[in-house]
Amino acid sequence: MSTISARLIASAVLAAFPLAAFAQTSSVYTPPKLIKQGTASAAVAGPGAVTVQVFVKKDGTFKVNRVIKSTNVADNAVALEIAKTATYKPALRDGVPVDGFYDYILNLGGAVSLEKPATASGPTAQAYALIRDGKYADAKATLTAYLQGHPGDPQASTLLGVANAFAGNDDEAAEAFDSVPTIPDQYHTLAVQAYTKHTSNLLDAQKYSDALASAGHVVALSPDSPNGYFFRGLANANQSQYATALPDLQKALELLKGMKPDDKTLANFEYWIAISQLNTGAYEAAAVTSKDVTRLDPLRGPSLAQDAFVVVSNAAIALVNAGKPAESVAQFEQGASIFPASAANFYGQAAFVLLGEKPPDFKKVKVEADKALALDPTNGRALFANAYVANNAGDQKGAIADINKAKASPLYGTDASFAKQVDDTSKKLNAAAS
Repeated sequence: MSTISARLIASAVLAAFPLAAFAQTSSVYTPPKLIKQGTASAAVAGPGAVTVQVFVKKDGTFKVNRVIKSTNVADNAVALEIAKTATYKPALRDGVPVDGFYDYILNLGGAVSLEKPATASGPTAQAYALIRDGKYADAKATLTAYLQGHPGDPQASTLLGVANAFAGNDDEAAEAFDSVPTIPDQYHTLAVQAYTKHTSNLLDAQKYSDALASAGHVVALSPDSPNGYFFRGLANANQSQYATALPDLQKALELLKGMKPDDKTLANFEYWIAISQLNTGAYEAAAVTSKDVTRLDPLRGPSLAQDAFVVVSNAAIALVNAGKPAESVAQFEQGASIFPASAANFYGQAAFVLLGEKPPDFKKVKVEADKALALDPTNGRALFANAYVANNAGDQKGAIADINKAKASPLYGTDASFAKQVDDTSKKLNAAAS
């Protein structure tokens, strides 16, 4: 009987599932964006904020669905017309255009809703008049020049934010509003719209710390807005602050459900809740959330199942690295119980961990390997482990058969580290048998 070294088993687990793997498997979603604001032929009835739901397809075409919320129903027709004549940028998932819903927040009323500051004079009064006339670029130029000599003037900064917001320059509007200690109530809706789009842009650019601050403004100005909490949760989750992200994401979902959203929007919110639950060790809660995500959007299911496998595996790997193989096996066993779709892979990994012990308990190795193979007869790690078990029992023929099956497994073609171990072991077995 030849002796096959098992000392690289633990490192094979590490090579297959590096600790940073989760960041590589998570899906990154960026909502649709407004490219150009539409126009309306009818006059605005009066001051009001109207939110219109628009379904933007991945090719850029769109359908205006309905008014979600309105503070002045007389403005609804105008808001719908503006939404129908606007242009949009599709949502992105991992950089690829996908269908998505866009909440078009319109602060209507233009000149009617714009209240002249009581103390406005000189350049600020001039800028106010220009904004009323829809000359936003001229107002911006006037205010920018004025602020160079009067930095920090709250009235001028507020009007600069208003001019940029009406012009659709959301990033610049947010920057202007940032310098205003207290944004007047009549501009809250406009500021929320600007900050919401600005936060989305920052998330898209992976500027998560800045996005966190911007989302905080949305929450402060509009405590009932699901977007503020959702974006703040995303910013924290993308910085691995999952425990902080989770309450915000759950609050966002609670608010969103009150707005009767579509299934895919719900699925996206719940997806990130599941990710945060996974990374805080709330596996059972994550499993429940994952089932609902799959029900709402079946296309998200496989990605979430892979995320669950990687997160649980990483936790088990950390236990191996800490010299706690028994706890690591228990972690894999727990994963198999909670996430049955990945049970075969969890059992195969457990067999690998046990095989790396000195000396291995081959009976325990076989128990884990057989559980994996009962669910998936092509599980590469389980077949590899059984080759060791057979060889230890003096069954060289059986060991060679198992290692050949491991070589034919899907894992052999996708994991270079595993493939090398299979090849090295196969050479030793065949050499010993010749």
